[in-house]
Amino acid sequence: MTINELKSIPGTKIIIALRDNLYEKTFQFGDVRGMQREKYRQLNLAIEWNTTYLKQLLNNRLALLMKEQYTNTTPTVEDFMPKAAGNKLSGFDYLIRRTLLRPRDVIAFFNKCMEKSNGQSTITRETLSLAEPEYSRERLEAVEDEWMENFGSIIPLCAFLRGKGPMFRFKDLKENDMEATLLASSPDKNNALFKIQNDYIIGSVDFSMAVKQILCILYRVGVLGAKLSSSESTMFTQSSTKTLEPTDITDEAKFYVHMMFYAALKITLRSQTVTE
Repeated sequence: MTINELKSIPGTKIIIALRDNLYEKTFQFGDVRGMQREKYRQLNLAIEWNTTYLKQLLNNRLALLMKEQYTNTTPTVEDFMPKAAGNKLSGFDYLIRRTLLRPRDVIAFFNKCMEKSNGQSTITRETLSLAEPEYSRERLEAVEDEWMENFGSIIPLCAFLRGKGPMFRFKDLKENDMEATLLASSPDKNNALFKIQNDYIIGSVDFSMAVKQILCILYRVGVLGAKLSSSESTMFTQSSTKTLEPTDITDEAKFYVHMMFYAALKITLRSQTVTE
């Protein structure tokens, strides 16, 4: 039964749930005449999660998992994870900062911690540290899989980030820094990296525009956050409705690697004071 057929049924309201990448693809590859985002925006209802909702989600899962082991009280996240102490975050806050505020990320990190806890009844800071590298790598792979149809392989786009610090300025990126990304093997001629590389090699776009296009993709998929000027706050795609276009990026712009990918990209924190 088609949507048009369903619409003919009195009292029927059609609701379609789409992930961001599928919604984006509708406009990215849609060839319907006159198809414009603003015409559909008023029909959209974004499903947004915050820290409170995500903590409740974990608590609900714990209540189901542990109901046979606890008779008088229901365990919560606070019972399982380290509490805030001095300049150290609580275990849950440490975990939540390394997610894109999505249930799949929170559940994946928590489950990974449980795997690494060796049967202990609590998750320690050491457990968090043991679980993070594997979790981070798997989430980077998951983001790549999620956006594959839109942009192709994401991981080669991250090559210039490996082993670097968590923040960089656009004006500081040089061709030597971007060489690994701009020259990365890209066998799929339909993906975004191949197009950027090809346009750069044949001279259709200059170095600056090629880099801006890469940064916009990494912002869209959640790998990078952006601070476009000193008067603006840092924005990440999961907590901002603002899109990022190459024309938005000036020499003043700063970019921040999301904490979820620190371990996977071997981000160095030597120059920063870390209080987690």
